[in-house]
Amino acid sequence: SKIVIGTPVSYIGNYSFANMNYLTEVVIAGSVMSIGDGAFKGCNAISELTVPSSVISFGKAPFEGCTGKLTLNCGIPDCTYVDEHFLHGALFSEIVVGEGVTYIGRYGFYGYNKAEVFRLGGSVSAIGVEAFGGCTGELFVECSLPSSRVTTSGALYGSKFRRITLTPSVQSIGTNALFGCEGELVVECAIPHSSTATASPFYGSKFTTIKLLVAESISDYAFSGYASLQNIILPETLTAIGKNAFQRCSGLETVILP
Repeated sequence: SKIVIGTPVSYIGNYSFANMNYLTEVVIAGSVMSIGDGAFKGCNAISELTVPSSVISFGKAPFEGCTGKLTLNCGIPDCTYVDEHFLHGALFSEIVVGEGVTYIGRYGFYGYNKAEVFRLGGSVSAIGVEAFGGCTGELFVECSLPSSRVTTSGALYGSKFRRITLTPSVQSIGTNALFGCEGELVVECAIPHSSTATASPFYGSKFTTIKLLVAESISDYAFSGYASLQNIILPETLTAIGKNAFQRCSGLETVILP
């Protein structure tokens, strides 16, 4: 069955729809500003749930036991304690940070390892400390990744994604944005120029496989000192490789040339 939470409702109270496992569709109006504790707990028949941009706060575990796809068109709040996380107990297999969202708070998705896919919309401009710490699955990035002077404050620091894809809409990759990231990196956007190894957008990351799909050039020192890199796939569009681009890549086993 379907429920429409319409205007002028501004608050969905604690456990309002808890254990209504017969609900298949919920529409939340743009007037709603807060979703209370366990509001949709156990609503595991809903295949897709969209939170509007009007929402500014969540109670404890409002989506516990919920599955399917969650689209967040609202800012992602800071979190202090994992057991008070707004996704605590949720089972969503896909999470989308929608267009219009500019901020993902400190520890915003920390420890959420149930999603097979995360999608990060193109409007995001600020990402808090370890917002994706411990997150697994696959991440698709559509926004530019902000810089950080501190490595442990990097945009994706602490994440455990098995694959990160930087889509064509990514305009820039900030300093330390990928610091500590592992697994596979797929780059569908242009690679920023770097004049030194520490200025490389890939500095400090630990990817074992990198696929470059559209790059026309690889700048100086782009992968210098990248000991974890084992495989790199280069695109047909590639025309130039800068000096020391693969210097000290001691673990490199396979290079696939166009």
